[in-house]
Amino acid sequence: MTHPRFRCRTGKFDRYVSAGSIEYWPHPQMAIDEAARILTPGGKAMIIGPIRATNPVSRFFADLWYLFPEEREYESWFTKAGFTDIKIHQVTPDWYNGDRSHGLIMGCAVVGTKPDSWSQPQRQPQAVAPEGTKAETASIISILMALPRFVLGSVGGLYYALVPMLIFAKNAWFGGSTVVTTIFAMGPIVLALCRSTARTGMVSDKKRL
Repeated sequence: MTHPRFRCRTGKFDRYVSAGSIEYWPHPQMAIDEAARILTPGGKAMIIGPIRATNPVSRFFADLWYLFPEEREYESWFTKAGFTDIKIHQVTPDWYNGDRSHGLIMGCAVVGTKPDSWSQPQRQPQAVAPEGTKAETASIISILMALPRFVLGSVGGLYYALVPMLIFAKNAWFGGSTVVTTIFAMGPIVLALCRSTARTGMVSDKKRL
């Protein structure tokens, strides 16, 4: 969410659902405040989003990519927005065998209720760029500064595209063996390196002849 306020009146809806978007919000607290504002008293908000990894390697790549909050952060955001009866439901695919150490792109569902006594939280407004100015203010320097972040984010995204596939292979095909899964994953890379080395050797032999 980049706009400071939703374009709808206070207390208009009885349900608010967001799935797979909080990781892109620059100001999660501001967005959850707005979710509370537009709900009727007794209305419920649900946010489904990623969960932070405990595995240090996965945490490193997650931080390169986008926001992976911890459960306590979700609870804090909902509490500060004025929600009550906050519940966090863990979401884990069956084939993960309960392993949440690598984090999950859809790792939890957080639900909160807007109380009858809710009042608008008083907070320092976040600086938000007016709509339509991004393209006008973009410069070559800003684009160049964003390139490293784009590259690193792409690496993180690739990592999290491969992790679920490897976890599935590990638990569904290889009986949970990390060693066998690693060999399976590294096989194509080793094969490509061997082929590259063989071709280099053939070129060198031809030059000698």
